[in-house]
Amino acid sequence: MGRNAARAFAMRAMAAIGNTAPGLAAKVPTLPGSMQAAVQAETQVGIRLAAVGEVETVDQRLGRRTVKIQLSDLRRAANALFDHLERTGRTEIEVTEDFYWSIPEKHLYSVYTPPPESELTMGQLSDDWNEVAKIASGQRPPTAYALVWLSSLLRIIGSKLIS
Repeated sequence: MGRNAARAFAMRAMAAIGNTAPGLAAKVPTLPGSMQAAVQAETQVGIRLAAVGEVETVDQRLGRRTVKIQLSDLRRAANALFDHLERTGRTEIEVTEDFYWSIPEKHLYSVYTPPPESELTMGQLSDDWNEVAKIASGQRPPTAYALVWLSSLLRIIGSKLIS
């Protein structure tokens, strides 16, 4: 989470102030309280402010941003998040919701145009969990689409834990 979160922070900050990642990375340490902020960001949230300088590109056309996500960074972030849950005594999450709204991919990232109601579909957390559990037990081979099932489970878990 540290590197990707820092990159996302840097992209937003660069877009807001019109600077480059290295320029922002050079300026942050000179700001009052930056050392304390860096320590808190890393210890409490896992964001390494030093990674701000590693942002490669920001594409501001029509509000679009391009982010390159390294799978190794994503894996470390996921592991850190699961480790955090276990350290805080959360080894099992009870989910009482089952059905959720699903927006077709062609509309999911077109935030300026709402999807037609006729194209909204429903997903089912219990089905998503059954498919992910089969992959975990070796009964089903992993596929890229299984990340969609996993994402619905992670979303409800994250939402339940903050409410």
